[in-house]
Amino acid sequence: MQKHLLKIFFIVFFVLFGVLLSKNIAPHYIRNISSASEMYMDVEGTDIKGEKISLPYTLKNVEKGAKIHLYNDFVISSNDMMYIKTVYAPLRITADNAEIYSYGQKGTYPDILKDPPTQVCLINIPTVEKVTHIEFIYEFPYDRDNLSLSPPLYGEGSDLMRYLFFKMSVPFVLSILQIFIGAFLIIMYIALLPSEIKESSLMWLGLFGISFGLWSLCECNFTVLIVQRPYLLYIGAFMSMFVTSLPILMFTRCIQDKKSKVLDALTAVTAVSVLAAVILQLSGRLPFHKSMFFFHYLMLANFIAMCTIVCIRGTKDKNTKKFSAAYVAMTFFVMMELINYSLNFVSYNTLFFQIGVLVFLVMNEYLTGIDLRNIVMLRTENRRLAENMAIMEKQMTAQYESGRMLIDTAEELKRQRHDLKHQYIVLDGFIDEKEYGKAKAYIEKLIKAIPQDNVKVYCRNDALNAIITYYAKAAEDNNIKYDISLEIPPEISKGSDLTDSQLCIVFGNLLENAVEACCRTESQGRFIKLCSYIKAGILYIAMDNNCDGNIHIENGGFISSKRNEIGTGINSITAIAKKHGGDAKFNVNGDVFESSVCICI
Repeated sequence: MQKHLLKIFFIVFFVLFGVLLSKNIAPHYIRNISSASEMYMDVEGTDIKGEKISLPYTLKNVEKGAKIHLYNDFVISSNDMMYIKTVYAPLRITADNAEIYSYGQKGTYPDILKDPPTQVCLINIPTVEKVTHIEFIYEFPYDRDNLSLSPPLYGEGSDLMRYLFFKMSVPFVLSILQIFIGAFLIIMYIALLPSEIKESSLMWLGLFGISFGLWSLCECNFTVLIVQRPYLLYIGAFMSMFVTSLPILMFTRCIQDKKSKVLDALTAVTAVSVLAAVILQLSGRLPFHKSMFFFHYLMLANFIAMCTIVCIRGTKDKNTKKFSAAYVAMTFFVMMELINYSLNFVSYNTLFFQIGVLVFLVMNEYLTGIDLRNIVMLRTENRRLAENMAIMEKQMTAQYESGRMLIDTAEELKRQRHDLKHQYIVLDGFIDEKEYGKAKAYIEKLIKAIPQDNVKVYCRNDALNAIITYYAKAAEDNNIKYDISLEIPPEISKGSDLTDSQLCIVFGNLLENAVEACCRTESQGRFIKLCSYIKAGILYIAMDNNCDGNIHIENGGFISSKRNEIGTGINSITAIAKKHGGDAKFNVNGDVFESSVCICI
């Protein structure tokens, strides 16, 4: 397991390396992009007039709703486009005093928002290859204490789009990957619903991947650029962020054997907080972008608590212990993300969080997959043991019936031996009286009274003969003609690892499948033909039986008619044959099912 976890960390390393590489390559790879980093600024209601500033720039201490004018002269080519970004602020753009773009004006966004959501877009600038005076007119946000001013970019549309893809696509691609992993886990959970396996941890882990992926996707500038639904993305980003902790809290509860009051309390607090944030936003009292800071610290508290609980519980429970590395890694990345949010030493927002979630999902998907595989193997083995036990019970029933018939026969013979003296006296009397006809009739009557031997012997192995007798009776009861010819030594276990019980499992499964297959066909023409012989130390078994031809094969295995999965009986036969150096083959030839088994004895 440690080797696999090292592979995961190497993958993370290369992802981070790719992120840094793309950040450094993009500006040099695409050269036909210009940045309007030098602008002149006027701020209404202040003494700032014509002040030259360098973008990006953060403006503070300005009256709410005041207009901020940024302007400069640009030389724009006819095929050029401009990339602009406005953060929670209405924006109008004019070129030579003619308005060319407008966003976030009153009445264009829901009333529950005091400021329009962040918008990024590409706009066309009408020009005739001359110096153009372009002015950006912002309104200072009502719900924020500062205004972030980003530098516009301009150049040919294809070059600009390629440049933006390099700069913004990393979080976009990571979020798509997280959603894909989450959806895959949900699909696995749904696929397991018809079976007996209820692995709800898959569902919660998948929901965590989807919720966080949606948060990152909706918050990514590249998504806003290509979707152009800022209001919808605003709601999606914050709602996804608020609920992200809930599925991971439920996942943590699933991987533990005992309930945790701390986890229950954190789940309740998070759920109530989400509801409160929605109510406050709808009432206009507290917007989502201000509730966000509370959820940042609540999320950190949740992960620290979960990490602590898993690590402590892991000291007593091996199943929980294996998940502790994923929780430690996730908590570390959450802390790095919050530090980066304050210090901004990496320009990509949520990058550390995205990497941490990706590591967490992959590690837990791997661990949950191992658990799932072990559960499937255990349940398959339990089912195989249950069917083998059923065959053993049938064998015991058949042996009991055979023993009872032998006892009945012995008692009848004992009674007849007791009556033999009186019968001889009667015969002697008939002979003395020369009544030979009466003597002959009396002898015939005695012959008919002799008990029949009802115990049929199919082979010299008592245990196997009992199980064959059981299924032969089942065949007779279901109007199935059978032809059984077996060469089996009475004590096959001598000098061989093959036990009588294993032999009974092989023949019992063969005959049980044959009887069931015949019962699914018309009553006329049902048959089972079973034979075996020993040659050169190998037991060869061949059986043919009719079937309805409706046989389903998946991945080389025959699907059971009782369950929508590979048959346990066939698996048991094959496993025993291969264990003893042999093999088993099964084939459908029209309406005949052919079985061939060879076992070294």
